[in-house]
Amino acid sequence: MDKDTTRDQFLGGLLDVVQPASGAHRSGLDAILIAASLPEGARGALIDLGSGVGVAGLAARALNPGLGLTLVDNDPAALRLAGRNVELARERLPDAAEPRIVDADVTLTGAARRETGLEPQSADYVISNPPYNDSAKARTSPNPERAHAHMLDDEGLRSWIKTAIWLLRPKGEVTLIVRTTRLALTLSAFGQAVGDVTILPVHARADQAASRILLRGKAGSRGPLRLLPGFVLHEGAGSHFRPEAAAIFAGESRISLT
Repeated sequence: MDKDTTRDQFLGGLLDVVQPASGAHRSGLDAILIAASLPEGARGALIDLGSGVGVAGLAARALNPGLGLTLVDNDPAALRLAGRNVELARERLPDAAEPRIVDADVTLTGAARRETGLEPQSADYVISNPPYNDSAKARTSPNPERAHAHMLDDEGLRSWIKTAIWLLRPKGEVTLIVRTTRLALTLSAFGQAVGDVTILPVHARADQAASRILLRGKAGSRGPLRLLPGFVLHEGAGSHFRPEAAAIFAGESRISLT
């Protein structure tokens, strides 16, 4: 580890990762919320789209060792750190299948998408924390790596979601975390291809509006949309987590999207 990176623990020490010390995107709570929302005991092929250094995907596999994992990103610096994090994960789960790392632009379509090495209907689960901010409306960070991780226009987000759907096997599940302002676009991008959608609003505090949405849908399903009671992270005005949130971040509990 050097001065440009930190080594951080997640899930109560179940997962160790190296990530940028500052400037570029640092994974945190959202990655763990996604990982903890997969069904307990999940098995099969998991793809983490826009994986960055791999926290969400590796956390999901730490919680469900039966998952085969593919990390997909096109940021060279993030992919280098993802490789180091795969090595750290191997120390924890020496018998688990080796994660695959794919250098690919998630927003590609058609033949260009296939040329990256991704294959249609190859995943039982796709998870993703797409860049939160609309690059056409929000100020862009002067740090190019941070901007890459945080900014995506509406058309880019639509293509991102279409790639997730393209990767899913029939009845496969896609789980995303997005800002509330982009929920309508996300559901529109799902179209008729994804149903049985469950939406969980995530609130920083009980008296604040939800700022982001955790949602899961199934490929090819015609099930109805369900809106769950909101999930609240913090107790009162302080930074302490509510007990149910603290248990999730410690790797002791899961989020139910059923």
